[in-house]
Amino acid sequence: MLIIICDDDQDHRELHAALLSQRGHEVDAVGDPVTVLRQLAARKYDLVISDLIMPEINGYELLQEAHRLGHTVPFVLFSGHTTVINNPRHYRELGFAAVLSKDVSIGHFLAEIEQIGTQATERLEDV
Repeated sequence: MLIIICDDDQDHRELHAALLSQRGHEVDAVGDPVTVLRQLAARKYDLVISDLIMPEINGYELLQEAHRLGHTVPFVLFSGHTTVINNPRHYRELGFAAVLSKDVSIGHFLAEIEQIGTQATERLEDV
């Protein structure tokens, strides 16, 4: 899978990019949403993993702008804020494919990303 991770926290961004790369995924890790939008125009990503709270544009605004520009790539909201983690249904209703806590175990993180990738592939095959 080709994945882009957007998080202004360099440690989280690099750790999760490395974990996904070790699993055989091609991963671009960026620190700001504006770069994500440029990258979405240049490459066909299978998945976007985005923090919610970031300078300039938050993760929800990034999702909205990507959809407005015609990108249909699934977004995973990856946050350390308890208000987000305690209300995943709300964020799924806003359009996120999944909501994951930054405190989730590595195994759970990888399993969730694999499952979302499989679901996205199945949807594309049904089209």
